[in-house]
Amino acid sequence: MPKRSCKFTEDLQNELPFLKKICTGTGNQDQDDRVKCSHCNSEFSVAHGGRSDIEDHLQSSKHKKNLACAASSSKLASFFKTASSNDKNLDLAAKEATFAYHTANHSLSFNSNSCSSKLISKFFEPKSSLGKTKCEAIVLNAIAPLAQEELKENLTKSNYVSVSMDASNRKDIKLLPIVVRYFNPNSGVQVKLLDFKSVVGETSEILTNHLCSVLLQNDLNNKLVGFCGDNCNTNFGGMKRAGQKNRLKNSLGQEINGIGCGAHIVHNCVQTAVDSLPIDIEALLVKVYKYFHIYTVRVTKVKDFCEYAEIQYRKIIQHGNTRFLLMMPALERILQIFEGLKAFF
Repeated sequence: MPKRSCKFTEDLQNELPFLKKICTGTGNQDQDDRVKCSHCNSEFSVAHGGRSDIEDHLQSSKHKKNLACAASSSKLASFFKTASSNDKNLDLAAKEATFAYHTANHSLSFNSNSCSSKLISKFFEPKSSLGKTKCEAIVLNAIAPLAQEELKENLTKSNYVSVSMDASNRKDIKLLPIVVRYFNPNSGVQVKLLDFKSVVGETSEILTNHLCSVLLQNDLNNKLVGFCGDNCNTNFGGMKRAGQKNRLKNSLGQEINGIGCGAHIVHNCVQTAVDSLPIDIEALLVKVYKYFHIYTVRVTKVKDFCEYAEIQYRKIIQHGNTRFLLMMPALERILQIFEGLKAFF
């Protein structure tokens, strides 16, 4: 008489949850003796001895080896936060988000957080971990979308807006920031960054098409009343009046006010006055800087003359390409040590 086969019962399943029953029968005849061990990923039969077959498997070298490997390895789930968080975890997340906002608000490099995070965790909050990658992810995926959502909500409450834009080259990339100016009943006049992307060129047609697409995305095409840009033909047109402001007016089908750059207007006004002086101020600033900036012997002599004249030596500032921003500081620096320079020459 053949021996009756053992089966993997529900009691064994409840007692040993890491073993799962496998049905390998065909048709209506299921074989309930095959089980699979989730620890070592092995399949075996309990038909011969039932519980004794399971004990033999638990004592096997393969099962023990896999248990040892599992004990020495961390589960992948431990590297992720759970979906439900307590008040302490939420408080820590708020602190990390605040410091990430501080980094972005002051234009600090994300690389600095790799060092700052270690200091904060050592001196203040042991569980804080806000490195470069995490800080960048918080700013790009949490703070930036929230700021854009709040800006869009505020713009829906405004009836009239004006935009300002000016292209800037960074190596081979032409960046085009667009700033929107609007009135908020609670906080007054606000100026916020609306868009900041790269464009393929700087012609009036390219700039107008890009600006129109941004206005359309934010539902501002019917609210625009003013456009502010650089005082060049690309923005306001030359003899043919094909500038961006005129193209924008034709694209929107409404009249808008063209506002030039105030800094350029003031600079042009001052430059006209400077041109009437008997000497070329701009050439003087360039020549004085080039005469001293790499010559230690000359600078040392000027320091001696400044000490003799009882004035403090200050390093001469280079007059750069942004003339209306650097000319005055460079001129003031020369006037501060003018007695020493006059004695030197």
